[in-house]
Amino acid sequence: MRVGIICLALVVSLTNKLSAQENPTLLSTQNIQLIGNKTVQVPHIINPPSSVALKINLLYAATLTPNLALEIGLSKKTSLELGGGYNFYDPDNQKHWKHWLVQPEFRYWFCERFNGSYLGVHALGGEYNFSKINLPLSVFDDLDENRYEGHFYGGGLVFGHQWILSKRWNFELSLGAGYVRVHYDKYPCASCGGSIENGVKNYFGPTKATISFLLFL
Repeated sequence: MRVGIICLALVVSLTNKLSAQENPTLLSTQNIQLIGNKTVQVPHIINPPSSVALKINLLYAATLTPNLALEIGLSKKTSLELGGGYNFYDPDNQKHWKHWLVQPEFRYWFCERFNGSYLGVHALGGEYNFSKINLPLSVFDDLDENRYEGHFYGGGLVFGHQWILSKRWNFELSLGAGYVRVHYDKYPCASCGGSIENGVKNYFGPTKATISFLLFL
């Protein structure tokens, strides 16, 4: 009887090891944590395919802005994202949505990098040239009549979550808020050469929102 139990235990152990080797990105339950007075098994990734991933923010792309980000794993629970976008939208109807943006972000993962929820802190900066458009959450309330151009910088906090889709693909949602300082020159029309006002505005509110797919390299 004892021999049978021992053999069965060896077979189960060997099967688990082979399964983990064949599927290195599947979730494992070997991470045991103490919660209250109970020990629970927390799923985690056994050998992630890479510590580097490329991503595109679909929300940002929906504004006709090409964008790309690179996320690099720094340790088991930290990563660094380097992202940005550039929009050259300048059609014949004198609308302007031209801008470029850089947005680095440091992330701390509650479980482990590229898996589950994380809290991040990000900075942002760039330049813009806007006119004849309606922007939600804009610091300018007369863009339908005037043109603004200048630069901006700021930062904020981000909360997000990633889901494992396959060995090389993840899906991510995130939302961030913070502060942005906006320097501007104001023009009475889209093609005017002389500014009628310049100054600085302060913005508090959402600074980032993402719906992204990640491709591990």
